[in-house]
Amino acid sequence: MTLPDGPYVGVVDRFEDGQAVLKLERDGTEVAAVSIREERLPARADRRHAIVRIVLRDGDVAAVWYDSRATRNRGASAQARLDGARSGDRREAAEEGSDAGGTAEGTGEERAAEEETGEERVDEDGTNGDG
Repeated sequence: MTLPDGPYVGVVDRFEDGQAVLKLERDGTEVAAVSIREERLPARADRRHAIVRIVLRDGDVAAVWYDSRATRNRGASAQARLDGARSGDRREAAEEGSDAGGTAEGTGEERAAEEETGEERVDEDGTNGDG
């Protein structure tokens, strides 16, 4: 299946045999998965669940940018869901008379959100777009 040219959001799903497998999304809907060489990923996108912006041209990945803000937001959202599930487990245990603790506590750590002034980009030739 050839995807239309244009911008996509990519989520690093896994690494296999020197390839990064990215799930591509458009308008919040997963549309496909693509594989690119690991070295094509920006350095900070070298882990599962990192979010990248991708431009497809003629069916190929033309450029990739690491999206630090989207990665941070998705991670915070996942952590909030996990914390909510944990606190729900604690409430259920307390209601059943267990010693598991009756109040939900946060993680105890606040992440400081760094303001980053630009996104890391890697073009199809492996450069960062500076020429």
